[in-house]
Amino acid sequence: MGYCEICYAACEARYCAGCAPSAPAPSPQVVLKRESRLDGHSDRVYDVAWGSNNRLASVGQVGGFVWSIPDQKQLAPLDGDELMRVCWDGAAHVLCGDSLGKVRVCSAFDGRPAATLDTSQDDEIYGLEVLPGDGRLAVGAGETAQVWDVAAASRVARTTFARAEAGVVFGGERNPEARAYVFDVAVRGRVLCCALSDGTTRLLDARTLQAIGSLSAHAERGSCALAVAVAPEPA
Repeated sequence: MGYCEICYAACEARYCAGCAPSAPAPSPQVVLKRESRLDGHSDRVYDVAWGSNNRLASVGQVGGFVWSIPDQKQLAPLDGDELMRVCWDGAAHVLCGDSLGKVRVCSAFDGRPAATLDTSQDDEIYGLEVLPGDGRLAVGAGETAQVWDVAAASRVARTTFARAEAGVVFGGERNPEARAYVFDVAVRGRVLCCALSDGTTRLLDARTLQAIGSLSAHAERGSCALAVAVAPEPA
């Protein structure tokens, strides 16, 4: 038994009988063709992020790299173990979040660390996103969302999430305190969206981390919210 993709009612098809007449037409088939391959990681790759000038940053279980895509060359190594998330801060820096709650600010040209941000959480960093316009960084670590001033290497805001009353308990016996972990973050303007293990997506003011709202569809279906993406501003 599955769920209708429109109203989430239990059904065995993609759409329930009530939604089927208004369901979108099937998408045309897309065939993907591999054009190139980047070899360098010796183990699992956890995250990638595009930078300017056709550059790509990739991180994983053992370190990471900054790549030049047109010629598939490694431009800089990113040292460290269990690098979980990566993003760019302008053209000059790559930010890497690890499994111990640390964010390394690395040069995009030679990989050397310029600073380390300590989130004070002994948990993996699963959310890392530069906020538009003011040089600040949103971090999701453990059951917290944090905002950092990267240039000053200082934390300016922090909030701790509590599991929603009807939320999913992720991890079972491994999570005896029923904590709600951040699995992903996304930003659009002043809104920070956080996907949580309790099945909710929390909406926060991206600067103050004050709560704006909460989306609970995943929790109502008994599942975690594993990722979140925000559509771009209309052209």
